[in-house]
Amino acid sequence: MTADRPTGTGPVPAPEYTLERPPGCLVEECDNPRTWMRGVCKQCFMALRRSGDLDAVALPPAGKRQRVVGERWMDYAGYVMVCTDTGVEPEHRNVMSRHLGRPLVRGENVHHINGDRADNRLENLEPWFSAQPAGQRIDQLLPYVATFHREAVLDLIAKAGDAA
Repeated sequence: MTADRPTGTGPVPAPEYTLERPPGCLVEECDNPRTWMRGVCKQCFMALRRSGDLDAVALPPAGKRQRVVGERWMDYAGYVMVCTDTGVEPEHRNVMSRHLGRPLVRGENVHHINGDRADNRLENLEPWFSAQPAGQRIDQLLPYVATFHREAVLDLIAKAGDAA
């Protein structure tokens, strides 16, 4: 037991600390005493974000990790994301737009030919316009089925031959 915390006297008191916060909105023309995010009130935050002046006036984002251009990571769905000088985007879209020499237009998407979302080699990517169908092409799926589901395929062929 420690001398500064006797037993049986109830809950341990919370440590004394103060959270330093600006007294009100940092925008000089605003007299709102409440702050919402980054030291400004909600109305000023929205207006500054729309005008593009948020970083010049507001406090830096607290605890937000700044990514380095070129940094790569995998998202929750298995796509490789990359940080570019214009923001964060899926790497397969970045690779295809650089190959095409232009940004992808609305309705264009990039299909992974082998179905591996982390394989962003140019030879594995193809541009599509409109939604992609689910699944794989049959000619690309047959080697997999023949290798890993050989017995099931042979059973189906035998049943089809019996029915004919």
